[in-house]
Amino acid sequence: MALDTLPRSRRLTDEALRLAQRALAEHPECLWMRHPAAPLETSDDAALIVRRLRQYGSVKAWRLAGVLERCL
Repeated sequence: MALDTLPRSRRLTDEALRLAQRALAEHPECLWMRHPAAPLETSDDAALIVRRLRQYGSVKAWRLAGVLERCL
């Protein structure tokens, strides 16, 4: 598949951006691999946060991941 035919990531809504930023602030132990200055811009960025919250997080992190995922 050529790169120009791959679907592009969508920009984050304001609500999804707010939730992703909250996840970064509340659960840094889940997102240890992410550079603090890396931008949060697309649905792919938020999807990575959801995956890591579920992979490394507590029940509270899982719940936040579910809320964030519904915004994507």
